[in-house]
Amino acid sequence: MIVRCVVAKIPILRYQLPINLELHIVDDISLELYENRQTSAGDSESGGILLGSIYDEIVRVEAISIPSGSDVRGINYFQRDKTRAQRLINQAYEYSHGITNYLGEWHTHYQEYPQPSQLDSSEILKTFKNSILPLNYLLDIIVGCGDHIGDLWIGFVAERGIEPCPRIIDL
Repeated sequence: MIVRCVVAKIPILRYQLPINLELHIVDDISLELYENRQTSAGDSESGGILLGSIYDEIVRVEAISIPSGSDVRGINYFQRDKTRAQRLINQAYEYSHGITNYLGEWHTHYQEYPQPSQLDSSEILKTFKNSILPLNYLLDIIVGCGDHIGDLWIGFVAERGIEPCPRIIDL
């Protein structure tokens, strides 16, 4: 008897950035974001940094940090430990010989269709303006509480402000 086993693979999540680049969130990262979502109204927010690289016209999120005991978390807020985050950014950059860079931030909301709050917007803009970056933009990902891995809001943060990025759906 032959038994055929099929393993379902999570598709790469793709988004259109406003600068003629595509954002790709690789499968294990999209799963990690999903697993860190808030599943009930009393759950604390999760969050961290986004790390990745740029190849041709594709920005790839290839790693994220996940919450640690040194982060400050509550039902409606997440404040990452900046020292720990900078250490992770430096390690990834050095280990990859300058290929892996800090791309931005992610956090969760207890919303099925997440949207940034005014505080979220002001904080990511402040991070953008106060950071020394190899890129002229940052990404902001908000993970919703829905049952689908792609329940994300993606923001493109640049000098002109924050722009939402639409998902690219393969037919």
